[in-house]
Amino acid sequence: MATWLIYGAYGYTGRLIGREALKRDVDFAIAGRDAERIADLQAKWQVPGHVVSLDDHDALVNVLRTVDGVMHCAGPFEDTAFPMVEACLKAGTHYLDITGEWRVFEALRARHEAAQEAGVVLLPGTGFDVVPTDCVAATLAEAYPDATALSLGFVGLGSISRGTALTALRGWGEGSLMRRNGNLVRIPPGTHTRQVDIAGRSRTLTAIPWGDISTAYHSTGIPTISVYTYVPPVMRQLMYWSAYLPTWARNSVRPLIEALLKQTLDGPDAETRREGASWVWGEVQSPDGTRHTARWKGPEGYTLTARAAVECMIRALKTPPSPGYHTPSTAFGADLVAAVHQSTSVELHDAP
Repeated sequence: MATWLIYGAYGYTGRLIGREALKRDVDFAIAGRDAERIADLQAKWQVPGHVVSLDDHDALVNVLRTVDGVMHCAGPFEDTAFPMVEACLKAGTHYLDITGEWRVFEALRARHEAAQEAGVVLLPGTGFDVVPTDCVAATLAEAYPDATALSLGFVGLGSISRGTALTALRGWGEGSLMRRNGNLVRIPPGTHTRQVDIAGRSRTLTAIPWGDISTAYHSTGIPTISVYTYVPPVMRQLMYWSAYLPTWARNSVRPLIEALLKQTLDGPDAETRREGASWVWGEVQSPDGTRHTARWKGPEGYTLTARAAVECMIRALKTPPSPGYHTPSTAFGADLVAAVHQSTSVELHDAP
């Protein structure tokens, strides 16, 4: 019996996670709905394989009962996470995924008590979304427990996979999001910016609805949270004007963009991943106005995702967190990110 199941293993990120799991001698099987692609990976990796659809609840439960945990890699997670989670709760199987979708984090948090009753760990966001940012947030909160506001920023994802792009397209025109006094609130897209020194240069970062507006709140309890990333000026203008497009116009254009993304994107190649890097910045503000920052540098985003996901898989069984919903830092501590990349820890600084 395999210990783990990687569902969606033939996708871009699923393949990276599978190769990392092989490298680290993790015992796993693979699954997905495409029989031909599962058979190809079975032959290449010499692991057990299952052909099963998320729509077939009973069959999915039977497969999940053969493993201790599932690493769910098939997005968009707004569509796929919930049938997988419900099957995990019935099968008594731990659930991990690599989502960065705030709605998924919020919905799975609402299943906390059900997961406790089932003895199941729910741990979404074990990749670039949101391991490094969550650990930066938790490090700041531990050092400055009176903080009332948190800002997070990151740079360095580079080119993206088809699945990531299609997921991002779903939020097109909805606006951005932040947390204020504990509540999630909409803000106009492309409007809220911060000037941040990252990787030795000043960059204009733009607020986006990144998963930490959910996860960092549950990790730290800080009531006001914003997340920023670098968006090229032209793209920032497109974000801004997208909010003014009528719904019918967005719905008309979306299928064309989706078709283009499916034809042109397959994620960064091996050299790009090897040479790339990512930077994370965080800042907290205390009631008296004092500010403190933290910084972390790591590998390219997809490389980080594969390493972090497999590290979480190993820890989830070796040193399991209590049953229920977790963020990466509540499951394994703020120093989790140090284990992902050459013991590089989060560095704290006084803000100027």
